[in-house]
Amino acid sequence: MTTKTHVNLNASFIDESMSAAQRRVLNHYVVATNFAQKIEVTYEYLKVSTIENDIPKYFGFLKKADPEFHESIGGEIVDTIEGESRHENIVNFDAKYLHLSQIYSNYDLQAAIDLHIRCERIYREFGNSLVRFDRLKFSANKTLELLNSFKQAGIEVHDIYPKSASSFLKREVKEQTHIFNSEDCLDDQAELFTVPLEKPIERKTVKGSLADDSKLADSLWIGGTTSSNVSNVQFYKLNRARISHAPTGITFLDDNRRKYVYEMSDMYHYFRTAGKNSLSVVKDTIDEAYLLPRYGNNNYYHSLVDKTPALFGYKFLGLTCPIVSTYELDRVELQLAEKLGIPVDNIIVDKSSELEIHRALLPDIANLKPLFFQFCAELGEPHAGLPYQDVYISRRRSPDRPMVNEDRIECVAEKYGFKIIRMEDHSFDQQIAIARSSRTIMGPHGAGLANMIFAKPGCHIIELIPDKYMTPLFKQLAINCKHKYSVQVGKTDSNKAGSISSMPWRVDETKLSSLLSNIKCVEPAFVELATGT
Repeated sequence: MTTKTHVNLNASFIDESMSAAQRRVLNHYVVATNFAQKIEVTYEYLKVSTIENDIPKYFGFLKKADPEFHESIGGEIVDTIEGESRHENIVNFDAKYLHLSQIYSNYDLQAAIDLHIRCERIYREFGNSLVRFDRLKFSANKTLELLNSFKQAGIEVHDIYPKSASSFLKREVKEQTHIFNSEDCLDDQAELFTVPLEKPIERKTVKGSLADDSKLADSLWIGGTTSSNVSNVQFYKLNRARISHAPTGITFLDDNRRKYVYEMSDMYHYFRTAGKNSLSVVKDTIDEAYLLPRYGNNNYYHSLVDKTPALFGYKFLGLTCPIVSTYELDRVELQLAEKLGIPVDNIIVDKSSELEIHRALLPDIANLKPLFFQFCAELGEPHAGLPYQDVYISRRRSPDRPMVNEDRIECVAEKYGFKIIRMEDHSFDQQIAIARSSRTIMGPHGAGLANMIFAKPGCHIIELIPDKYMTPLFKQLAINCKHKYSVQVGKTDSNKAGSISSMPWRVDETKLSSLLSNIKCVEPAFVELATGT
């Protein structure tokens, strides 16, 4: 991230055709000292821009005035699609393209859709998460469609400040028992407060094997992992909070501006990219409430890893106030709410954007996750009738990211004593019990691997992942759960026609056999069930 880079606003850096309003915004850029502030200025520039060619002009300014920031938000990609230069390699392409997509979306969603069309070829060449590209393309189209429908229905659509960086908020350290005080009067500024943990949670990366593809994966991951210890949890204390239609995030007032917490907005549709906010007329108010953000898609992984940790924060604080959710809780989330001892009658769903909460709490789920996973590791009993085992979680029935040789991979797994499990054939409680019984969990990248949160710490996770979907979600999950982690990278046919999300890939059977053999030698008990020794 760019920090404290000195910017010289040389007159020769500015395109002569820039408007007076654009030039005034560039004066703000001189005093921007960190990445978040420079992003804010970028969005200010977009709000006073009228033609799509203004974006390349802005990148031309950045290239001269602040080359580091220019590169970090996708300047090389703009150079390529505008025909100014051709880069042989664009490092961290996925992260840069995400910034670029958000910049174009905040200018105009149709411009973002056009960007995706122009960039698909180079994304296939340089990107390591082609599924993300598909989702960004879908989200730009879907968001444009929804915002147009809201306008037609008479729902007011506002410009919104799309990033309320937590570094800008007041910070306080609070005791767990003094969160909501009746005499506590909020001013007009939002607040980020910290609750210290009595005992820090240790986190560290534990390699499962030296014979896996860790070195290769480290060069391909589209994001990093965090292994620092957890000593506190954080919550946002917000004023006049509202749930918006799109972006489906939590909006609030801060210094008389309506903002939303960027990190806690809807990831699946990337509505946060639009720079717009749509709200219905307020029909009811609540004095105090705890908010559940919709963070991620409605699938099993996001239910376990992103959504339910937010519910856990309510239990952690010992609250009794209403819970307001941006979405209907699914069956798994309701079952976990029951296991947490949270009455579902306390949950209010505001899908129509008709509520306003005077004082609201919004959890930052990053540090809540390890706490929640500790709770999950103690749920249930080992699967009845099954010994402590090694399981392979099959995805052969899934149409997404089809592993073309998974039948052969399952044969290799069985040779080394793995039991083939199709989680969709089991109830939720049975899935918990299977994971709790397991000492090794192996499988292709997919929601089934999220069940590792119910395994005892020290379980060995072996992830098989396509080289064009290199998101380290399950490596991070293994770190948070204190498991060992190994990875084998499969080969994707990125030139295959059709949907990127359905592109076939394969895992090298010989390499996997070698990996499992190595683990067997290092951990003699690994296949004792299969050998009977």
